[in-house]
Amino acid sequence: MAIFLLSLLDKCNLNCKHCRSEKKNRMLSLADIKKIVSKVKAAHASVNLTGGEPLLHPQIGDIILLFKKSGIKVSLSTNGTFLTEHKAQRLKSAGLDAINISLDSLDEKFHNSIRNSPTSFKDALNAISTAVEAGLNTRIASVYSKQNISNIVPMALFAMEKGCSAVSFRKILPVGRAEENMLVNKMEDTLFLKNCYTALSLLYPYFNLFIEHPLDPYITSRIFNKKADYIGCGAFKHIFEIKTDGSVFACPALPLKIGNIFTNNLSKIAKNREGIINIEKLRGMCKKCDLKNVCGGCRALAYYVFKEPNEEDVFCVRKEAENIIDEVPILEEKTLLLADEIEHIASLTEDNLKIHLEKSGIKWDRTILENDLRKKSYYWLIRKMGKITGYVWFENGEETRLKAIILDKTLRKQGIGSLLLERLRFASKGKQLIAFVQKSNKISQKFFEANNYKRIGEEKVGFIYRR
Repeated sequence: MAIFLLSLLDKCNLNCKHCRSEKKNRMLSLADIKKIVSKVKAAHASVNLTGGEPLLHPQIGDIILLFKKSGIKVSLSTNGTFLTEHKAQRLKSAGLDAINISLDSLDEKFHNSIRNSPTSFKDALNAISTAVEAGLNTRIASVYSKQNISNIVPMALFAMEKGCSAVSFRKILPVGRAEENMLVNKMEDTLFLKNCYTALSLLYPYFNLFIEHPLDPYITSRIFNKKADYIGCGAFKHIFEIKTDGSVFACPALPLKIGNIFTNNLSKIAKNREGIINIEKLRGMCKKCDLKNVCGGCRALAYYVFKEPNEEDVFCVRKEAENIIDEVPILEEKTLLLADEIEHIASLTEDNLKIHLEKSGIKWDRTILENDLRKKSYYWLIRKMGKITGYVWFENGEETRLKAIILDKTLRKQGIGSLLLERLRFASKGKQLIAFVQKSNKISQKFFEANNYKRIGEEKVGFIYRR
């Protein structure tokens, strides 16, 4: 499905370092919107309302209604500054399908520096809470740069905690006011993708991550075994950015005009696009790549380097993507375990738990554990390259009792335990979560406390925690 990125006005209250918008004083009227509605409907497309800051448009509710009455899905992207309770309810009643609120980091100082505002962080947090409370489908929109590539897992956990449905991540591109020192290199881009797909693999379907990257269709298809129905770089086909003067571009980061929404029909605009950006015209390594019809490379980055949109993407991490696919942990839900799974789980547990039990005065007995694992229960197995490297074992009655969460050292360092606990919270559908931790296991005690579990009881050899 095509996506129209529609700039309603150029005005904005912020002056973000990575902004791509033009600082002019134009604004679309309702008459302009009506003309655009008919073309979006004919294209069977959805629309994302942008700016500038779209909430500064005095007729924002009426604009949403115009699209919704024509059966068009509408989302809105905002910095959150002007989202009051009244305005949130207005957006909800108008039928807004989703609201994307910008939050680039959980570090207040860093976010404020990117947005060039001392209050933008608090404004964004208030907007997220206001949108969720109003019943809007709320998503956090975050840009990643050299300075915040480790932000992925904490941001996903934060968004889930706040009641958001998803986080979208996009890379800062060298356009607009973006500074050279903000751009990620190949190694950093690879780490970003690995963190994203790790979080997505362990949280989906309870939470989603939208990863705006040309390689997303390929990596997603390999990890989740499903075929993508679109090419990675939206500049080829499915993105239309419309400026306030009607100018249409194939990508917000690509300064090559392909038509005007008011004076050209969509077939003409599409033909113009193909004359400028075309799979068959790709050069260099992109031309030779076996994924050119799936990924296509980033045309904006190609243009940035060569001033030619069909040139090769020298920032490509195609080779690194294979390692990402191998290293992302895959979660499998089961109620009965196979014999080899029981053996692997018992070995993992022995390596991690034996010393704590013996310190508590309990003799380790692997046979007892193996017998318990043969019974029907709830198990989440975590595999990397087919090998079990962690698991979650719980009972789901009137309350959810976490019997064990065991991870190897690599997974623990990645913060996988917190992701699994958050997934468990959603899977439990509001039930109380209870966990038992041995008294000698100080690491696990700190882990549960860091994840907002409180100690509510004590037994001979351990403590009881509840979320």
